[in-house]
Amino acid sequence: MDPVAALHVSNFGMGTTEKEILNVFSAHVKVRNVVMKGPYCFVNCENSEEAAKGKAFADSQHLAVNGSPLVVQHNHEKPFSNRDRARTFERVLNATYDHPPSHRVTPPRAGRVVKHHIPHEPTCNLHVTGYPDGTTETALRELFSPYCHVQEIAMKTHYCFVNVDLVEGAVSAKKALNGAFFDWQPIQVIIGAHQRS
Repeated sequence: MDPVAALHVSNFGMGTTEKEILNVFSAHVKVRNVVMKGPYCFVNCENSEEAAKGKAFADSQHLAVNGSPLVVQHNHEKPFSNRDRARTFERVLNATYDHPPSHRVTPPRAGRVVKHHIPHEPTCNLHVTGYPDGTTETALRELFSPYCHVQEIAMKTHYCFVNVDLVEGAVSAKKALNGAFFDWQPIQVIIGAHQRS
């Protein structure tokens, strides 16, 4: 795998297939193949120019699969060896089946944080995406409770709204959790803004 011609794609749901990822990119760039790696994948393009075109397309179109916004980055890292692949797969399996979701929150990694600016007039309403299918309201309450007092959670199919009591709590939770890994997937936390008249 030529690392310059590969895109690292993450933040898709656990049930996402290679074909769904391929369909998103192949209409706009020449793709050789897609290599699924559990919580992320590599989209191997024909050459580095196609990879750059795919990254630019992803940045401009805010691509999403099954309601989850994709995180697309150039793969400038050394490709995994078979031993690294086995270790990563083993870690994912152990974390997935040995621990409840509320115990699998890790801080954001450098370069992988989903960045959003705080609106001029923040509210007490947080929009949360990127968590895996099957996440419960209780698990989300546990996740947010160290940072704010959760009043209500409105669960939707692939996202939710977390309503908290104070704007300061919403800002604190967004700062701490935006881009953090929850159940081996980076979550995205956005603060709602007041509508301007």
